[in-house]
Amino acid sequence: MKRVIAWQIAEAMKAEKLTKKALPERMHTSRANLDRLLSADDTGLTLETLTRAA
Repeated sequence: MKRVIAWQIAEAMKAEKLTKKALPERMHTSRANLDRLLSADDTGLTLETLTRAA
C-alpha cells in the first residue's frame, strides 16, 4: 500500500511540475520528510504527513 501511495504522490508531483524543493515548502515540512514519504521501503508514514501531501 505504501508503494502505491508513494507512486501516486510522485505522479501528482510530475503532473503539477513540482520539484522536491517546492512540495515540502507547500506541505510545511522538510525535504527529508518528503524523501521518506516517497520511499516505498520506509513505513514510518503518519496520517498527518499524508494529509499535508493531499
